[in-house]
Parts: sequence; C-alpha cells; structure tokens
Amino acid sequence: MRDLVLLLPDLAVLLVRLVRDPNVPFGSKAIALLGVSYAVSPVDLLPELLLGPFGLIDDLIVVAAALSRIVNNVHPDLVRAHWSGQGDALDAIRRVTAWAESFLGSVLARVLGFRRVREG
Repeated sequence: MRDLVLLLPDLAVLLVRLVRDPNVPFGSKAIALLGVSYAVSPVDLLPELLLGPFGLIDDLIVVAAALSRIVNNVHPDLVRAHWSGQGDALDAIRRVTAWAESFLGSVLARVLGFRRVREG
C-alpha cells in the first residue's frame, strides 16, 4: 500500500494535466476536477492530520475512481503523454484501481464507478 500512496502525487498531477488538455472530453474533465478537488481538500473522510499516511487512503481511492472512469474515454497515448511518474501510466493506474477494488470490495467499487482499464 505504501508504494501506491507514493503514486498519489503523480496521479493527481495527471488529473490536473488531463483537465487542461483540450483533447479530453468535458465529462472526463469534470470527473478529473472532482478527483483533484477531493485530493487537495482539507476536508476528508480520513483526515491526514489525525491518521498520518493512513489518511491518504481515501484520497487514493477517489483519485483511482476518477482515473478509472477517465482512462477508457481518452486515447492511452494522451494519458501517457501527461504522466510524470515512473513506468507506464496505465500500469500504475491498473495497480491502484486493482488495489482500491480489493480494498473496497467489488460491489462498492462498482457503485463508485470503477472500471477495468483497457489495454493500450
């Protein structure tokens, strides 16, 4: 989980870059903006101030949910072009969404809108 939480800044930057890209559909931009807004908001379900690194779990889940909804609506090369992290962007997103789905359970993950990241 520690490795996944360390991906959070890169994933948030990816969302911001996707919001700013004119090739990303408006609906995907709105989802990305919601994900980033939650991640930077001081109001959380699990506050970092009280829980330390464990307080980042809810941020990671929200960012993962946003990305899992977005990456299937934009070209994979567009996602990769905005990735500032190490390795392949889609692999990182797959790892985070798979962890979040297992952490939440499949029913709750579907309610939050998690989708399998397509190959590409």
